[in-house]
This record gives sequence, structure tokens and C-alpha cells, in this order.
Amino acid sequence: MRPGFTFKSEFNPGTPGRNLAASALQPCRTGGSTSGGNLVGYDPAKGGPTPWTPLTPADADAQGYDRDYITCSYPDSANTATTLYTGVKSYNNAVAVDIFEKPLETILQTANKLGKSTGVVTSVPITHATPGAAISSVNRRAKYDADYPALDNILQEAIRSDLPGEPYLPTVLLGGGHPLDFENITAASTIVPKGFTYIKESTYNELHSKPDSNRYGYKFLERDTRVTDLTVKTKDIVNGGKQLLEVSKDLDPNQGQRLLGLYGARGQNGNIPTRGSAGDYALTGLDNFSVYSTAAASTAATGQPANNGTQIPTPDTVRPLVLGETPTTFIQRERKANPTLAQMTRAALNVLGKDKDGFWLMVEGGDIDWAAHDNNMENLIGNTIAFDTAIGEVIQWIEGNGGWRKNVLIVTADHDHYLTINDNFPKLLNRYGAKDLTFAKHTPKTAGHFWGAYDNIKYGWGNHSNRPVPVYYQGAPLKLKQYIGKDFEQYGFTIPGLPTGVDQSQIYQAMLSALKG
Repeated sequence: MRPGFTFKSEFNPGTPGRNLAASALQPCRTGGSTSGGNLVGYDPAKGGPTPWTPLTPADADAQGYDRDYITCSYPDSANTATTLYTGVKSYNNAVAVDIFEKPLETILQTANKLGKSTGVVTSVPITHATPGAAISSVNRRAKYDADYPALDNILQEAIRSDLPGEPYLPTVLLGGGHPLDFENITAASTIVPKGFTYIKESTYNELHSKPDSNRYGYKFLERDTRVTDLTVKTKDIVNGGKQLLEVSKDLDPNQGQRLLGLYGARGQNGNIPTRGSAGDYALTGLDNFSVYSTAAASTAATGQPANNGTQIPTPDTVRPLVLGETPTTFIQRERKANPTLAQMTRAALNVLGKDKDGFWLMVEGGDIDWAAHDNNMENLIGNTIAFDTAIGEVIQWIEGNGGWRKNVLIVTADHDHYLTINDNFPKLLNRYGAKDLTFAKHTPKTAGHFWGAYDNIKYGWGNHSNRPVPVYYQGAPLKLKQYIGKDFEQYGFTIPGLPTGVDQSQIYQAMLSALKG
């Protein structure tokens, strides 16, 4: 923290991370982390009243809005998730801590204090920002794990029963981050796990060697690591989804039983197998961040102004195959070894639903965000379908367990990106398919979409935006409508509400009231 820092309640104008076509008059160009106020917020007079108004960046100009505004002072997943789970706004990188780096009580921890079971499910690593902010309080999102007995990290804080004070121990933790070849760094897989990025080797070894009697007290499940041993036939690889569902039927949270499942496909940066738009999983095992990074990489000479690159991506095409393995068998084995997001969601509901006092559960389709960072429409559509299927599992459970009178479902995002869909997109999608529009069509006109504020380039923005996101909800206990347009409090200051929306801190307040009944 800067010496002499005091909180200022004005909005921070921000500095865009990359906007090569912006004019020198862009309002946020002179802003930054040390100028303006300390609050990240949204001004509808500059960006438009709703996420769909204006429809396109060109409409923004025509209607008197600023097409570049939403690229300024954009948030990250850590601070937005922190607000959703605690009601407190913080800084980028903050995981359930306030701007003074003081720990905050999350909605998951509150649910635990109320005697309810809790769970987190994600398609990306379980120690990533969005799940991490529900299960821990650390000052930097990259503090994924540390060797025992260190506590200043996401995973150890979440699953240790010897914490100072009252431990809150999530009942269910399911997601990616398995260390088996975490990244496709070379063209050959390793036989043993080596990618200890999201979980430390010492933590993994403790869980792996003692799945039923580890120091953390969790039943531990993981993807079958024998996929790299081709003497083990594909039919003999453990079906990760079926195994998880079977185990979940027998676990009882009323007896203090807890479940930790660690998954993730080889070569995919820690997430579970990537579902394509047609359901074919054809991109499983390929790097999730190789489209935008190669298409928009500046080709300017050293010392010259950066440019928007060639606008022709060279995406990853090499899976980490072991000797004798084919892409087809690779995909088959990875799909079998890993559960889907829907299966993880159903398994979590199997466990948590046994708690007569109720539960709180967060399910994240985190690879939707990853696809947007990569400007990858194929992955974006496929992962959104996978998330929709997981939501279907929740709806089915609710309808069979008290209905909407007793239960609440909220579907939202912690932040947005900057994607514009052209009028010709549905026709092009139907004719060519999302894969072709991603990898073979490189202009906004031929692809039917573009990323960023300018419609002359397709790959124009690979980060978040400050645009509001939609919120969908159902369930009698949630009283969210009352917050529309209302002001809210932060650090002793009254902050103006969004006239046509609610703030993330107010979603937290509504969740808290519903939990307390």
C-alpha cells in the first residue's frame, strides 16, 4: 500500500491496457491507478444504460456515448468475485480482502456459520480467482497454494481445519488444476504430474497418497493419470464423471464428510476438456490462449509504436501426445478421465442436498472467460453450452427439492469482455460453423463478429471490459428487485446506484438475506 493512502470515493478513470486505435482525446487516457478516485464503477452517460445499449461501438458514437469507455479501469475476476461474495469493493488481484488488505467474511463462510453446507464447482482450476474469492482471503490472486504449514494462500486456507479462529471448510470443492502436464510446454506429455502451478507438489502428494486419510480430512478424487501409459487401454481408464457421481451419492455432510475433486486435461492450462460448439471436443489438449496472442501481437520494430499485429492467428495445433498416441485416442482418454461441468454440478448437489439445513453453491463456467480472452468463438460457444447444461442440472434439482418457493438460482458473470456480434453472424454461423469463423475468417465482415471498440479489426481486445453484465435469477427467497437504481455504501461513503441495474454488492446483500431467511 502506498504511504499516506486514503480512500477516495470518486470513480477511477483508469488507463486502457491496449487500445491502439484510440484517439488522444480518450477520457481515460490520463487516468490510472494513482490518479482519480479509488472506486471502479460504471457511468451510463459514457457507456450506455444497459449491456445491450448501444448495440455496437459505431452506435455508441452515433448516440453520444464513448466506444472506448468500457476498456478503461476494467476489473479482474478477483475483485469482482470479492464484491459478489462479500459486498465490498476492492482492488484488482484482491481475493476476499478489502482495499487495506484486511480479510473479509465471504458468503460461503457465512453459510457455514449458519450450519449450512457449502460448495464450489468450476471448469478451471479450483484455486483460480472466482472460486478462490469464495474460499479464502489473500492479497494476491496468484497465491494458489504453498507448502504445508504455510497459510497465506488460497488452497491451504480453504481446506485446513487448524486455522486460527473458526475454520469454515467448504464441503465440496470440484474443478481443474490437476498437475498432469498443466501446460503444453513441449510436444510430449510427461508420465508423472509435473505442472504444480495451481497446487503444490507436497499438497498433491498428501492427497494422492492418502485419498481417504489425508491431513485435510477430505475424500480426494482425481482424474486417471494412467492416460500417458498406453499399455492401459482406453476402456480401462477410470471414467472420472461416473466415479465422481457414484462417490457423491454416499458422502454425507451431516457426518462431517467432505469431497475434493481435482481434474483437468493435459495441455489445457489446467481446465477440464474443452467442449466445441458442435460437442466434438476437437480442441481438447490445445493451448487455451493462442489465438488473440498470435493474431494481435505487434509486428513493429523495436522503438516504434506498437500495432495490431498481422490479424492472422497461428493457434496451437500440437497436443502433448505420448509416443504412439494419436489425437483421436488422446481426446478419447482425456474425456473419459475427466468429468464434465454438468457432472461436477450434479455431484455437488448430490452431497450438499443431503444437508437438512440447506446449502450455498457456486458453479463457474470459467473457460467461457478464457475463450473470450483468446477471442475464440468456437470455445466460447462450446463452453457456454456446457455451462447451460450445468445450469440445467441445478434447475432439475430445484424442481425436485422444494421448488422455487424454497430455493434460489442466480446466473450472472463477475465481469464482461468486449465482443460485438454483427447482423450477419447467425447466417455465417449456420453456413460455416463457429470453428471456421474462429480459425479461418479473420475480418469482422467475414467472421460476423469482432473484439474491441473498432470494427476494422477482428482481434482488437483480449481483456475484460467495464460494461455491466446481465443478472438472471429465480426463487421466492431472493429480493433483488428492490435494489434496482438504489445507492449503496462503501467504506463509509454513499455511492450512486446504476439507474437501470443493481451493483454486485447488492447481489451479495440479497443473497445474505435469503440465506438468513
